[in-house]
Amino acid sequence: MTELWRFFHGGDLENTYSNLIIMTHNIHFYLNIILGTNGQKDYKKNPHFHLIRTTSGIRYKHIENEKGDFKTSYSQLWHELKFLFDNDQADFMINPARRILETFINFNGFSKTKFYENNKEAKKMFNVHSHGIEDFSADLNNKTKDEIITMLKAVFESNNHLDHFNKHWNEDRT
Repeated sequence: MTELWRFFHGGDLENTYSNLIIMTHNIHFYLNIILGTNGQKDYKKNPHFHLIRTTSGIRYKHIENEKGDFKTSYSQLWHELKFLFDNDQADFMINPARRILETFINFNGFSKTKFYENNKEAKKMFNVHSHGIEDFSADLNNKTKDEIITMLKAVFESNNHLDHFNKHWNEDRT
């Protein structure tokens, strides 16, 4: 990966190739390799296209900005949470919030017990209520969408990761 990074960003790639096609099934590889050294993609200077297989063949989709580009699974969880929030679906917000926290905790190698030690109510809500299927007609949540986001934010804040929460929660919300 390091050699590929140097290849794409260390030389005069623009004057070496008139067209460069990267085909991969690995979204992380794609996102890492096409990011410029400043961490931004220049969609106007370097057009991006995604090939899409359909029943009638292959078509391509022109990607004009970051919003239309691939996202990691983690970013998709944040997108799902924001979609549910914006559509007043508090009952469905707990599961993606739990998956966000689990992914963040696991990826960073944190202790789940320590991560939730100042947020016992959040631990119960994002773990117990997220897995319960005893009675679909019962309201296991009893929290509003704002209360859920406030609890999620509090968990990140109490672990000194408020900047992480703010970055992901406020992304695409301008």
